[in-house]
Amino acid sequence: MSSKRISDIKLDEPTAPLQIRIIKKWKPYMKPTELCYLFVDIHGDGIEAICASHEEDYFDSFIHIQSCYTLTKYVTVPSRTYMAVVPHNTSLRFGKNASFAPLPECGIPAYYYNFANFSVIVSRKVNSSLKIYPTLLSDYIGRVERIRNITSTKSKKEFIKILVQDEHNNVLEVTVWDKSLFKFQTEEAINQVIAVTSTVVTEYNDTLQLETTAASTISINPAIQDINDYITRYIDLKIPTTLGTGEKKVTIAELLEHNSNENMGSRFACKATITSISTYMKWNYALCSECPNKLYPQTDGLTCVNDGVIKNPQFMYCVHATIADISSSANVIFFDDAMKSFVKIDCKDMVIKHGYTNPKIIPHPILSLKGILKVFHINKKRDGTLAINQVSEALTNTTSSSTASPKTSTTPNKLETKRKEYISKGINSSHQKASHQKASHQKRGGKKTKPSG
Repeated sequence: MSSKRISDIKLDEPTAPLQIRIIKKWKPYMKPTELCYLFVDIHGDGIEAICASHEEDYFDSFIHIQSCYTLTKYVTVPSRTYMAVVPHNTSLRFGKNASFAPLPECGIPAYYYNFANFSVIVSRKVNSSLKIYPTLLSDYIGRVERIRNITSTKSKKEFIKILVQDEHNNVLEVTVWDKSLFKFQTEEAINQVIAVTSTVVTEYNDTLQLETTAASTISINPAIQDINDYITRYIDLKIPTTLGTGEKKVTIAELLEHNSNENMGSRFACKATITSISTYMKWNYALCSECPNKLYPQTDGLTCVNDGVIKNPQFMYCVHATIADISSSANVIFFDDAMKSFVKIDCKDMVIKHGYTNPKIIPHPILSLKGILKVFHINKKRDGTLAINQVSEALTNTTSSSTASPKTSTTPNKLETKRKEYISKGINSSHQKASHQKASHQKRGGKKTKPSG
């Protein structure tokens, strides 16, 4: 039986058998009554196929993702004009009359990508607040530079931020709204090739970003025909000097010179070290597990004004410190994501497991961070406050005028080793408090893998 190429499918023409592989399925957010599939043929061309969502169980009983079939008895319909996953102007629609005859493996690709280059990505930017949706969703490939830990917003929605750089040193962020899409350990993913599909291009805090959708997939070192070419081209990329639109790499002196009113919301990156940590400010705060409200210590326990005493509060870092490079120093605040990625201990674990229940006594693992050279990603607020929301590695082969002075740059390895040894020994909290108090006392003094466009 002869089959038709997906690229040759047109509206108002007789249908013919299709030999396809099912790549993925999803339920579009805008049309929950529909169930969508992505089919690909042996030529690497893709097409969307749609059925009624209430028939999902019926079709799941005999068709499966990544399996191959000969499809007959379908109809052709115009593709939707928003959030399409492929550029084909025709889609398929099928129901219980359709026939899916199992097809032995015959070389049909197990993937479909339609990578867009950076300039095309920029041209597809939409204003999500105006509910304007793109005609075509975007696939993108690059190298993972940094991964922010899962973050809970006030609505308790969890997401992941991934900084991605392409072979031309363009940088953007990928916002992963469904954390189950990213099934990789951070250590395994850093500096590896990432392919993300079916995203919406938006902008947040002056940073270009790709937001995942219900149709999105994420792969690390995807099994595509020219993956080795991508790995070779990305292996020698330098650390980005501009980390996302609006984030500039500066010295602390240059950061302090910026007018906070003119640069409200601007983001900067400084290579520096922590020189001191304030012992006059609390190093954490607690949030209600039932609502976004802050908790207050009462005789009965941590209390929410709406929900009363909370037995399982959310603890968040808020560490006031001074950072310095060779040019100057500045007072900053490390918020939860930044401190968690730096100290490698969740704030709740620091309080519960490590026994640091007093928010006015700085934990030793945090104190041991002093002198370690890092890149601090800073948001300068209108009132001049410098908030650190991310911390990344300071690569030694990257030259910058903001490197730390020799006095501080000779100690990071020793401090880092000491901190890791301390944590691994599991020293009890009473010993930790005693050590800290003693120290304080002493101190008081498909084949379509080429980017389009």
